[in-house]
Amino acid sequence: MLRGFIVILIILLMAGCNGKSNSTQQSHSENMHLMNTSNQDKQPITSKNGRSPASADVIRAKNVIWEMRGYTPHYVLINGKDMWVNVHTNDRLTSRERLKKQAEIRNKLKEVLPQYDIDVKLEEQ
Repeated sequence: MLRGFIVILIILLMAGCNGKSNSTQQSHSENMHLMNTSNQDKQPITSKNGRSPASADVIRAKNVIWEMRGYTPHYVLINGKDMWVNVHTNDRLTSRERLKKQAEIRNKLKEVLPQYDIDVKLEEQ
């Protein structure tokens, strides 16, 4: 008797919850559709050759690092006016030497790309 009552109670709870979540899912999917259609007419800014201006600056930053002997650019990230540069070297450096070399790389990059706040991280390979 108790087992039958529990089974009926579980069935009623599942039936009651199912209807409510269905309407919630429906309204959520309608909202997502509205958000997706509103963003369709936004185009990324590109230059004449099809690349964004930021990607040209990434290439310029990597070229500056390649020109400096003993350094290899690992990655360059740009977000707004901030630029993060990760550089590898084969030299073994003390903390002071690392800070000095990071400042040197940063100053070279600032000469070429003065519009960015540049953060350089120098790592040994």
